[in-house]
Amino acid sequence: MKSKSLTSDYTLFLGGKREVSWFEKNLERKLGDGRNLSFWHENWLANESLASKYKKFFLNSCQKKNLVGDVGVWEDGIWRWRLSRRRQWFT
Repeated sequence: MKSKSLTSDYTLFLGGKREVSWFEKNLERKLGDGRNLSFWHENWLANESLASKYKKFFLNSCQKKNLVGDVGVWEDGIWRWRLSRRRQWFT
């Protein structure tokens, strides 16, 4: 079961579109079941956590201490984010 990268899924979640570099297309990180990796505090992006890179999203999150496996589910072979927030993302 092949999934999209966290970075591309997160970019889509944020509503953005961007070019993907050759390096990023060819780099993969295996998460397993995601029960050992912090979603917000793991260094995903050039040794930077999502909490640091996306401070406003982190502050709005109801899942600040959750693991990757807690913020989404596999449905029919596709990863579906289940991110919870205190208020609407863009208001």
